[in-house]
Amino acid sequence: MATPYIFSLDHLVLTVANIAQSIAFYHDVLGVQALEFPVADGSKWWALASGVQKINLHQAGVSFAPHAASSSSGTADLCFLSPTPLVD
Repeated sequence: MATPYIFSLDHLVLTVANIAQSIAFYHDVLGVQALEFPVADGSKWWALASGVQKINLHQAGVSFAPHAASSSSGTADLCFLSPTPLVD
């Protein structure tokens, strides 16, 4: 089994009560850029970008795969980059 090695944080996921209010805060107060991503089913999801850092926003109570086993407003997930296979 390979020793796990994390070489970077890919992105952070914040579960929020209100996407629009969250975007307004991060954009207006902190100067972060809001990014809209269309989804094949016609919906969209949002992310915030600052430099090379990205924060994905998930609406509390709305889940889509993949997702955390349990999340609520105010929770966060970290997504890392690693050359080590997940099975290891």
